Amino acid sequence: MDTRAIRCFQQVYEKKSIHQAAKVLFLTPQGVSRIIGVLEGELQAKLFVRTPKGMEPTREGDYFYEHSRSFSAQLLRLQLGIQELKRQQQGLRIGFACGVLHVISIGKLQEAAAQHPEFRLEWVEDFNENILRLLQEGTLSCGFCVGTQAPEGFFRRELFRAPVGAVVYPGHPLYGRDSLSLEDLKGEPLLCLNEHFSIYHNVAERCGDFGFTPHFAVKTMESSLIYQFCREGRGIGIDAAIHPVEAPLRQIPLRETAPWQVFFVCPQNRAEDTLFQELLAVCPRPV
Repeated sequence: MDTRAIRCFQQVYEKKSIHQAAKVLFLTPQGVSRIIGVLEGELQAKLFVRTPKGMEPTREGDYFYEHSRSFSAQLLRLQLGIQELKRQQQGLRIGFACGVLHVISIGKLQEAAAQHPEFRLEWVEDFNENILRLLQEGTLSCGFCVGTQAPEGFFRRELFRAPVGAVVYPGHPLYGRDSLSLEDLKGEPLLCLNEHFSIYHNVAERCGDFGFTPHFAVKTMESSLIYQFCREGRGIGIDAAIHPVEAPLRQIPLRETAPWQVFFVCPQNRAEDTLFQELLAVCPRPV
């Protein structure tokens, strides 16, 4: 029994006509009759009887049709699943956490991937939490993520790190300092990326260790707004030292914060893939 025989049976059942089924299947009526006959022989059961109204199913025919529909649906899911696996193997889908493209060159990655024309490069930028979720779901081949978290069973390698600093405008009492403690920020209006970014949680948790809740006057999704609002004197900016700071603003190191880190993340069983190793070779090295 093959899938063509099942599809042929279903068409005859639904059309109640061998001739109509033959048109849909691009077969001759004789060919359809022959396939139904072979199928009945394999099942050792009569599936149809000819009547003036057409091909009427027997009880066995009704039973076989009902169960063949669920089988066909399952087979279709299997075929689509196999196609998706094949597509995943042939496609290279890279996820970038927001902010990572400031330090990872997509151009260099594209050049490395171009050495393997059998792979089609696709990439997406999203919040770090979403990149990690897509990696876990298998939607992404690999990702460039911020922070030390990675799903269980995934390989990660640090590629880049930068200190987190306070961006201060001229005239502020802290403007002339060489470094700052988090305690210096107590009560200060802070300008920071929002809860979707690791830097927010980094600062909030470390301030909690010093016994106070930071006052985030602005929580944004655009790092450029941190510098704009800081120039306007709305507060002290908090950002990783990855953006150029234009005078008269100063970025002053914060002593107790964890660094902003970028990691390459991929399934553990693919960590030694040649393509991934070539991608890593063009990435920066942590200092």
